[in-house]
Amino acid sequence: MQTYKNKPDVLELVVGKTFLTMVSIKNIEYPFGKSNEEYCYFNDVLIGEISGSAELGKVYYEGLNTKYEGRVVIKLTPMVSKNEYLLCPKYDDFNKALKTLLDMTNDFTLICEADCDQNKVKEESDLEKVLLQLKGFCIGEHYDCPTFIQRNEM
Repeated sequence: MQTYKNKPDVLELVVGKTFLTMVSIKNIEYPFGKSNEEYCYFNDVLIGEISGSAELGKVYYEGLNTKYEGRVVIKLTPMVSKNEYLLCPKYDDFNKALKTLLDMTNDFTLICEADCDQNKVKEESDLEKVLLQLKGFCIGEHYDCPTFIQRNEM
């Protein structure tokens, strides 16, 4: 598994359940059986791990004025724990798959926080700009992690 040099405190997608129909959901196959964790793939590229119902983080999402009822949280690939049985994509492959997937839907909230609950999370409309800054941070080009929320909610 390729590891990324830096990780934000939070990097996740909050999505409606119909979003999950656009991705493949798989478990890791260990020698002793399948894992309980579910991983999302788009075009055979790991997008992230399903963390569970967004309703479990109700207070956090209310603070961000984000829909959470009936929604699912996906912890994105740079945040997934290192695992020798899980093939982690190169950042460019992950980024391309994520952008393609987000362009295909109008039902997501993308959240990135450098230091959770330390700074105001600003609305960001320029997805390209923040994804480029996030890439530089994750691959170790710089240490300036963006803190933003990008919405495309129905």
